[in-house]
Amino acid sequence: MMGGVVVDTACRTAIDGLFAAGEDTGGVHGANRLGGNGVAESTVFGGIAGDVMADFVAGRAAPRHAAAVVGDVVERLTAPLERRGGDLYALQRELREVMWERAGLVRDGEGLKIAAATADRIAGELARVGVPGERRSIWRGRTGST
Repeated sequence: MMGGVVVDTACRTAIDGLFAAGEDTGGVHGANRLGGNGVAESTVFGGIAGDVMADFVAGRAAPRHAAAVVGDVVERLTAPLERRGGDLYALQRELREVMWERAGLVRDGEGLKIAAATADRIAGELARVGVPGERRSIWRGRTGST
């Protein structure tokens, strides 16, 4: 909610090839995005990150990924489209409410424990909830609906 990805002055993280900018990071105003101008910060540091990323990829070969690995990722990411039932939006509302009430700007240890327990329960329910829509192939190794 308030950033926190640690970056250097060129928007690089500790993970090679991963860059972050704007409100995702601690930013020039620390973890308090309210202390600065998020749009200006995202614009300036997004530009820096883009320039650094371009330099990072220049001359590098595109990474090769095994079809099985990509297929496993596709399966995991599209699994909710195969499930039916549950109310995803009710879970979203519940999570938003508990985070606002228990883990927002005004919080205490007991409230954080309640928020963590609620988030864990919701995460478990997400494994059973479906989302509306249809599954379509998203990588070149497959064609048509799967």
